[in-house]
Amino acid sequence: MTLTNAFRARNGGVLLCADREENDSYAKTEVDKIYTITTDLKSCEVFISGAGPSEMLRKTKEHIHRTLLVADHDGKEVLAEHQALIESSLRRIYQEYETVLTQESMGLIIVVAPRTPSPPILYSTVEYRLDSQRLYCAHGSGRPISDYLADRLYNESMDTNVLKLLAVFIFREAERKAAGIGMGNDMWLIHDGGKTCREGLGWDVVEEMKRDIPQLAESLYPSWSQSPALEKWLKRT
Repeated sequence: MTLTNAFRARNGGVLLCADREENDSYAKTEVDKIYTITTDLKSCEVFISGAGPSEMLRKTKEHIHRTLLVADHDGKEVLAEHQALIESSLRRIYQEYETVLTQESMGLIIVVAPRTPSPPILYSTVEYRLDSQRLYCAHGSGRPISDYLADRLYNESMDTNVLKLLAVFIFREAERKAAGIGMGNDMWLIHDGGKTCREGLGWDVVEEMKRDIPQLAESLYPSWSQSPALEKWLKRT
């Protein structure tokens, strides 16, 4: 159980986020759920996050990495062929672990970032298929909350710092309503305006941001009281 989501930033980049809690029903462990392939490939970088059985996610990420690495070493144009390569890797995983993946679903968010200054490509998986996403997507137990809030609050032209606050807010709300989400968040801002940088927020920083963001009621009710259109209803006897 987890929450991973991604949002298109206003300069064309992608903000990829994931919580850090791994729960095996016996104990909670803090782990990095965003897998990065940033040095091995000539034409692109790849970032992978997902929700599903922990061991299956690890195997899948490593299998994709090997597939892309072999193709790169064989002289293939990985950036041009990445979708076919990744889908072939996922298809092998789904064939080999069909029983496991029938019982427990797995969903991935994959970002493919060209090394040239151009916008990264954002994908969400449907089994072994890559589904291109334009604005945002999510996987995990917190997906319904993430999708609901993103649908109402996200705007692709919003300032990047506001986008980070929105992501933290979504994780805060998801932690309260969905199981297995917590222990801080990782954030990668990928190729925003042609640059790649890691936004690593530790538990203490995330918790401070969550405390500083007003609660829903604190945000809604004061704005209602300041709306001339609602004044007649608020003062109605």
